Amino acid sequence: MSANPTSGMATDNTNNEIEWMDDNDSPCCLICDNNWSLKRRRHHCRNCGRLVCKECSNQKVKLEEGDTETKRVCDDCLVTIEEKKQILDDGVEVSYPILS
Repeated sequence: MSANPTSGMATDNTNNEIEWMDDNDSPCCLICDNNWSLKRRRHHCRNCGRLVCKECSNQKVKLEEGDTETKRVCDDCLVTIEEKKQILDDGVEVSYPILS
């Protein structure tokens, strides 16, 4: 998987593993556009691999069926995951991992 330079999104590979963006790929959070600083540090969304700040990735969820640990996800992925989990609750099967 590699980062798509036009969207800032990591792309999925054949193993459904997420490849994180390189720390130098973006000068700012890809959600709020605030620049990195000593106080605004980079974090990687464990679902899409994008670079985001703490404020835009302060939620943790279980990403795969059977996960015992929660993982940091960006706000964009959280919305997608919650929508897919609602579909699951409604009785529709969704495959794991839940990728955006």
